[in-house]
Amino acid sequence: MNDLDVLLVPSRNEGWGSVILESIACGTPVVATKVGGTPEAIGNSYNGILVEPGNSFLDRFAQAAIELLENPREPEILAQYASQFSWANIVGREMRIMKETLAID
Repeated sequence: MNDLDVLLVPSRNEGWGSVILESIACGTPVVATKVGGTPEAIGNSYNGILVEPGNSFLDRFAQAAIELLENPREPEILAQYASQFSWANIVGREMRIMKETLAID
């Protein structure tokens, strides 16, 4: 992924987009279908472009890829976004939620 200019994820169904986060962490923006967990994984329009499924999907998907190729992103900014999804951060958030839910100090 480090050598890609853009990652294309034209999924019809998608759970949590791990491959999307991996790409962003490598500094590579993403074009993905707006299904399942892809909006949460991409997070914002700087990291990538979401394409709604439906009529003329292939044309709109290709245009999104061209847009990212013509407007490159800064890899460091992309990687910074992805860092919030480290296992240490995720586990820390989960522990806080559990403590709050169970009223544990």
